[in-house]
Amino acid sequence: MGKLFRFDVYDKEFSEIRITAFNEDCDRFFNLIQIDQCYRICYGHVKHSNHRYSTLSNAYEIHTTNSTIIEPLKVSPFGPRKIIYNFIPFSSLLNNNSSNTVIDCIGIIDSINPVRKVYSSYVGHQVSLRNISIFDYSQTNIQIAIWQKMADDFCGESGQIIALKNVKICSFNGLSLSCTSMTTITIDPDIPEAIQLRNWYHTNNTTIVSTSFKHHPAYRMCPNGEQCKRKLSTTGEGELFCGYCGWLESSSLIHYKWGLRSQFQINDMTGSIWIIVFGDQTEKLIGKTAEEISQMTLQTWLNLFYSTIWMQQYVFTIEKSIYQSKNCYNIIAINRIDTKMLIQQIRKLE
Repeated sequence: MGKLFRFDVYDKEFSEIRITAFNEDCDRFFNLIQIDQCYRICYGHVKHSNHRYSTLSNAYEIHTTNSTIIEPLKVSPFGPRKIIYNFIPFSSLLNNNSSNTVIDCIGIIDSINPVRKVYSSYVGHQVSLRNISIFDYSQTNIQIAIWQKMADDFCGESGQIIALKNVKICSFNGLSLSCTSMTTITIDPDIPEAIQLRNWYHTNNTTIVSTSFKHHPAYRMCPNGEQCKRKLSTTGEGELFCGYCGWLESSSLIHYKWGLRSQFQINDMTGSIWIIVFGDQTEKLIGKTAEEISQMTLQTWLNLFYSTIWMQQYVFTIEKSIYQSKNCYNIIAINRIDTKMLIQQIRKLE
């Protein structure tokens, strides 16, 4: 099996070009190349570039040969390292069928999943995988797969700006992006695009940004008085009962009701938390009754979430409690922001 090694360099005018080494040249140059190191490169073979696998604007790339010389310079004539991006907005990706095309993108981190081990047929053993979700001005949410050491070392947080160079478009099971060995990840980069996105995010600070993708909010609720309302369990014979108050379906004339327990991630400019929203407040948010929601599939519920309250602003009254040494946040009241009332209150302060 042959070997392949690629890296991108730029000159003092910040013009970029890709350099590709094959087979024995990989052994010669792989350990020599370091990020932020300046090199003198001679006797390469110039070829036309395939832009499907590169985000660089250069029409050419350099292939190494047996005569190629790459020497590190002790003193760099350049200033601080600069990554040159060609960002693609997420809205344009929705109609993009160019699977495996490499792009640059920038967005706001929505959610971060823990690292898990998966088997890779490409390398023949288990590797680390971390999935994150980010969004941009279009409020389009994109899933990104981060692999191996990048997954283990990832230190971004929800609400931060993330810029990715050289990520691959994937169309398996819907649109997503995947990092490659050429991907560069920068958290809160000091570039104009990040400043503009951060200002938009804080100015149009959206509140509800995510929900549980695994659990349906509807459950069969104990009808035994207003103080119980626990989730009913099932006996071995399939009969419903309440493990808290002892209500049993066969010995009661009262039929169970549907309850709601939904989980949402909300944020403001200080960060994000997961909240628990029960019955009437969920009905108020969604505009559907518990009975109506109980008839929905999980996918229908998620579609309703994204079409009604995702990225919408609200005023929350939150009760904090501690359960098993963890902070829990329950919603007491939810109200839409009354802009007219806020303007009146501001005028009173003038």
